[in-house]
Amino acid sequence: MEDRRINLNSITAALLAHVGSDAEADLLAEDPCAAVEMYFSPIAFQALPTREVAGGECSTDGYYDPHIDPALPWIIYADDVHERRVRFTILHELGHHLLATAAAALLDDLDQLSGSSEGAVQAEEAVCHRFAGHLLVPDQAIHETLGTAPVVPEHVRRLHDSSGASWEAVAIRVAEAIRGQGAVVLVRDGATVSFSALAGPGRVVVAPWEST
Repeated sequence: MEDRRINLNSITAALLAHVGSDAEADLLAEDPCAAVEMYFSPIAFQALPTREVAGGECSTDGYYDPHIDPALPWIIYADDVHERRVRFTILHELGHHLLATAAAALLDDLDQLSGSSEGAVQAEEAVCHRFAGHLLVPDQAIHETLGTAPVVPEHVRRLHDSSGASWEAVAIRVAEAIRGQGAVVLVRDGATVSFSALAGPGRVVVAPWEST
């Protein structure tokens, strides 16, 4: 019998496999709306101010809605936030779209991994975070920046400055690279924790952000 170990890493890798080429991945990171329309149509977008975006369980500034028009699913996203954050949100919602369509078989893995409906929702959020983070901050960038050295704040800053990713996306990717227990915590105004990505064996847990 095949030994197939299900965890967030394996589910994320299977979801990323639906991105067909490096060129496709590069365009998704650079111009997600154009790339999603080119490679994953039919799908539509609607930009709204943050106050009008009610994402339910989703922990980004947007949500995926396949019910507005059964023939045309929509990604709704806030357009009054930083463009880096917009890119992360759109790619995160693309992850939900794939899990509802081409990668729907992975929902069984999420159910098996979580053991409850509430846990499955949280696991899906974590996978979509990872999916977006991997597209915006590829493995090669992680390896080139971190190497084998212990993670320090300068690594987070360098990855942010060298990529088009938001601070939150970078935090998630760096947390994934931490060996053992640890966390990447973003602090606003020198005092307020705005986002955290907690690392642990085979998992990264994220907390919603308030920063831009």
